[in-house]
Amino acid sequence: MKTLFKNACVCFTATVFSMLSLQQTQAQSTKNSKPNILFITVDDMNWDSPGCYGNTIDSITPNIDKLAAGGLKFDQAYIQAASCNPSRMSLITGLYPHNNAAEGFEPIDPKVTTLTEILHKNGYLNGVMGKEDHLLPHGKFYWDYYIRTNEELSKGRSPQMYYKYAKAFFEKTKESKKPFFLMANSNDPHRPFAGGEIEQHKIKQGKVLNGFSRRITADEVTLPPFFPDVPGQKEEYASYFTSVHRADESVGAVMKALEESGLEENTLVLFISDHGMPFSFAKETCMPNGTRVPFIMKWNGKIKSGSVEKDNLVMGIDIVPTILEVAGIATDVEFDGKSLWDIVEGTEKETREYAFSEFHETGGYDWHPEYVTKPTRAIHSKRYSYIVNFWSNGERTNKGSWAEDGWFRHYVTDVMLNGNKESLDRYYFFFHRVPEEFYDLEKDPDCMNNLIDDPNYQEIIASYKNKLIDHLKETNDPAYKYLKKGTPEAFEEFYQYQYKKSKDRERITRINKQWPLQIASGLN
Repeated sequence: MKTLFKNACVCFTATVFSMLSLQQTQAQSTKNSKPNILFITVDDMNWDSPGCYGNTIDSITPNIDKLAAGGLKFDQAYIQAASCNPSRMSLITGLYPHNNAAEGFEPIDPKVTTLTEILHKNGYLNGVMGKEDHLLPHGKFYWDYYIRTNEELSKGRSPQMYYKYAKAFFEKTKESKKPFFLMANSNDPHRPFAGGEIEQHKIKQGKVLNGFSRRITADEVTLPPFFPDVPGQKEEYASYFTSVHRADESVGAVMKALEESGLEENTLVLFISDHGMPFSFAKETCMPNGTRVPFIMKWNGKIKSGSVEKDNLVMGIDIVPTILEVAGIATDVEFDGKSLWDIVEGTEKETREYAFSEFHETGGYDWHPEYVTKPTRAIHSKRYSYIVNFWSNGERTNKGSWAEDGWFRHYVTDVMLNGNKESLDRYYFFFHRVPEEFYDLEKDPDCMNNLIDDPNYQEIIASYKNKLIDHLKETNDPAYKYLKKGTPEAFEEFYQYQYKKSKDRERITRINKQWPLQIASGLN
């Protein structure tokens, strides 16, 4: 009996040591393996829409807030172009639009190296969920897992589908025993808004649309001062936040799948919006509400929970070099951006005081070509924004691809019914703009008062203009020589240069045809 008991103890002890050894081996393997990268984006979410960025609507973004509580929130983050396609191309190449050639709704120059090309060569599995048609040409991205916006993700607006396909991807990567890069892109809160007037019209036509778990009401929102306070505007703004909440649910769905996979500990999570909200004085402009975005990084044990970066101005083009540094991948490819890891670790030697943004063209080449070309450049700091509208000559209009939606009518309503001169002035200013704008963000965070002609600001305006000129020169921006000249004739010349480029539709067709979609390993 004693012998049996002794043998049982020996077997039990051996089993325990074997299990501990296996756990230690797995832990060591995880520690030494390349990290996984989960890159979550949302579409058209303003920088201050999440609760963790100051939104006072109760529990508007609990999942994004949870990310911020568990990681690092960047208070001053800017993307490079306030439109889906050029912004995302910069996010995935680390280059300004003028350097990757995707200045509007067009592919990058095939000579440009993408993040996923580099990761593919270094043993990563690459996955994309949604907004896949905004990463062109398809053949430059080496996807192993390819989930389409419309077909699988219910037009990019179904949290349930994001959970389903993210979970499937994580399980497949575990089987492959390779590190992964997954770019999960929600179409919310892009128009049409959840429950908004366009969706209601489609429902009346008998079309089946995505539902939503919570409707934000007009009495829950506060209008920015640049919106006309008329019936319909608050309802439209509330519908935007209904979509913000649904976008947050998609973020939560992807994170839930990651947590359940057991891969979270070795995964760097990045969350960002591709640009600001789809309203006037935001999307398709270089104004802060168009280019400033929420940006969060989370990595358990590597990034301090609940930390906030307030001093450094960081940019979307910084993400690619950051990911490569974290992954320990050396490359000869040059980027316009700079790794953020020294900021994460608190070892940065110099504060990044400025961010730069640009704009070239909107979509809709076929149905309103006269509105497409809008070359713009800007420099931002925590205190000021200086913006140059090369296209503005007092006659051209700034009509965006989304201008037929509700906000457009609300300005007209305020003018026609209430005789509101301020709305008339704002309406005219938005559609025609002026060649130069300058804002004191400390005194005027909503950019209501253009100070370009204010005598008290001329010295600081000249300083910012010179800094922008230097930046354009350093980054080989063709706008450099035109801004340096600074004359109306030079501005018109640059506009015509950009207009000619935007009309080159043959280039788009040719490049996309030469680089068709190819699924690298068939994880689908």
